[in-house]
Amino acid sequence: MKKSFSRLLTSILCVIMFFSIIGCNNSKNENKATKSPDVFPITDDESSEDYAKHFRIIKDINVAGSGQFTPAQLKNATDKIGSDLSITVVDLRLEPHGFINSSPLSFYKKDGKINSGLTTEETISEETNKLAQLNNENTLTLYDKNGNEVGTKDIERVYSEQTLCNELKLKYMRFATEYEEVPSTKTVDDFVSFILNEPKNSFLYIHDFNGEARTTTFMAMVDIMKNYKSTSFESIIEKHFKESGFDLKSDTKTYNFLEGFYKYCTESTDLLKISYSTWIKSKNS
Repeated sequence: MKKSFSRLLTSILCVIMFFSIIGCNNSKNENKATKSPDVFPITDDESSEDYAKHFRIIKDINVAGSGQFTPAQLKNATDKIGSDLSITVVDLRLEPHGFINSSPLSFYKKDGKINSGLTTEETISEETNKLAQLNNENTLTLYDKNGNEVGTKDIERVYSEQTLCNELKLKYMRFATEYEEVPSTKTVDDFVSFILNEPKNSFLYIHDFNGEARTTTFMAMVDIMKNYKSTSFESIIEKHFKESGFDLKSDTKTYNFLEGFYKYCTESTDLLKISYSTWIKSKNS
């Protein structure tokens, strides 16, 4: 009787241990499946369309705009703009990004605030380091914006947007601006100086990730600088709504910023001598 009870007890303990081990392993596997790095790589829109999302050209101010493009889409866009113009790609993205093989690649955080507070120079440095690290790998694990693994991609080549522009014989400028934010005063100063020193035959291709808020804001800034003497602020805002489908009035912060930028242009007789940051300080003093 005692032997039978002992064997029964031993069997029960073995069963308990077996299921405990299985449960532990399942827990580890679940944690492994759901865990993602704080900053993780995602692939951007790999649309087979000829042009990037929200692509448009506004000929009267020599500016085009869109969301993030593939290498093929950039080539198509520049062909459409025309080879007789000096084209500069204006990259507004604060988030580090580049290309893996022929696909656009971004680094992301779940809260969307990657690189928050960094300058353009710091953004480029951070981006360069991240892309260089990938060049040492053979395979890249990709995630969606929620941090869930979605697959892997064999790495043949990792390169920056500036490298792509160099290969296509395009100029490249970066004015890093945070998603859903207006540009910093320093960024505005730099952008104004850049626009004022561009040759007459130049053409700008401005882009961010989606081709909406940031892109439309900077395209409107170019329009304001070129046409503030002859065109009302509201007319410029309405024009860019029709061209892009994005309503700059929908975000109070952006609308107020652009209204202030229009006033800066109208009140400054020489934009090269009076910077935006100086004008802002004079208004706040």
